[in-house]
Amino acid sequence: MIALATPMAESTQPIPSARAGARPPAWRSPRVACAALFLAVFVPASALIIYYVRGRPFQTDSLYYLQCASVMWRHGEFAQNPGAPLAKDHVAYVMFLAPFVGLLGPQPLAALFVQALLAGAGAILVFGMARRLGGDVAGWAAGLLYASYAPVVVFPAQFVTETLTIFGLLCIVWVNDRMFRAETVSAAARWGALLGALCALTAHVRMIAFPLVAAPAGLYALYALAARRQPARAAIVAGACLGAFALAWSPWVIRNQITFGRPIVLITGLDQTRTATHRVAEMIEQGHEIEAARTTVKEEMFGPAPPIDGAGGPEPALPKAPRTMEASGPPSFTTRARHCAQRLLIMLGLHPKVDAPYPLTGNTVSRLPVVRWAMMGWNRLLLALCAVALLGSLARRDLAWFNTLAIPGALITLYALVHAIPRYQIPSFAALTIPAGVAVARMIDAFHGAGRARAMGCGDKA
Repeated sequence: MIALATPMAESTQPIPSARAGARPPAWRSPRVACAALFLAVFVPASALIIYYVRGRPFQTDSLYYLQCASVMWRHGEFAQNPGAPLAKDHVAYVMFLAPFVGLLGPQPLAALFVQALLAGAGAILVFGMARRLGGDVAGWAAGLLYASYAPVVVFPAQFVTETLTIFGLLCIVWVNDRMFRAETVSAAARWGALLGALCALTAHVRMIAFPLVAAPAGLYALYALAARRQPARAAIVAGACLGAFALAWSPWVIRNQITFGRPIVLITGLDQTRTATHRVAEMIEQGHEIEAARTTVKEEMFGPAPPIDGAGGPEPALPKAPRTMEASGPPSFTTRARHCAQRLLIMLGLHPKVDAPYPLTGNTVSRLPVVRWAMMGWNRLLLALCAVALLGSLARRDLAWFNTLAIPGALITLYALVHAIPRYQIPSFAALTIPAGVAVARMIDAFHGAGRARAMGCGDKA
């Protein structure tokens, strides 16, 4: 593979001032850029938090996480109702909320402001990574793309996992870059171990990220083998990454063994989820909108959801899949491939049965329609820039640039293989602003270079 054929080269070059000794413009200052981009995210996110407090009800997902956090704080267990422990997704997010709920009440606004801080910190990570790869223009372009992505600003105002997942994914991209840039094996192994632990923590926020650790570990192994010709380095660093991931994940498996009497590695209910995913895909093929299909399948397979503020007692067991599905047998390979392609289009925001600004529809923007207009075309612009980034990274053999595409791209692929709704695209799209910003800077450089070449050609003719 071209991107792995040669070692990375530092892309960031100092841009000389127009006059010797002249002070560079303020926008080239990293401190100014970080402060401006942080405030561009934190201020509107905080305003939305205050806006929601003044009469907007929290969504069902928010209430579910808050109830689980309350049970965890009071009873020390991961459960929606006391005495009915869960082996489901998002345990790390519930642990994040538990201290706020226990100390500040059932709907702690401080947790939302912490989420706004993390969203703002994400803008700094995006700027720093893009600036390292493509200079000041790339940093500003990526930061502005990130700050203009409406879910980054809107979701901190709800008790949902998107903000923590975005921040975790950006940290993974940043640490992965450090691992590749490390000169010594020991330094690369330390960054690899940190990367593995971050992948485990992010997977506890969003369980689909469980296999994500294979992407950076595998890419580094290929890099060490193909570019450096060092198989021992590949084994040590990839092993440190995977070993740290396994060590950080083991408490979850041990807890499930103690609680349920069996070592549940991921979550319960995977068979029902697979069947539900297949049914939704079939209904979309029949012409149903995705939300209508999901609602119908949920009611058909699982019945009405248990009340969020129930009086306690064990969690109701999920019924088996409908007999019609069991009798029809597993879907064929062709059907699975077709459904994977469908889910990939959903994750990219290109499926005709998905509204373009889907992540912000419903109650989230019922009183802020302008936000929906801000989303129109944003996905297409980002995808076009990422296509330029992919072609550019391969043409330049720039592994660092390619890596910023590979990790969020791997997460999109995982969703396409397993289960996808448009909301799941948000963390990956937020991280893809990094290579997109670098693409903007490289296109500007190419345009200026072509202009200079034309000017020199005209001068020679004269």
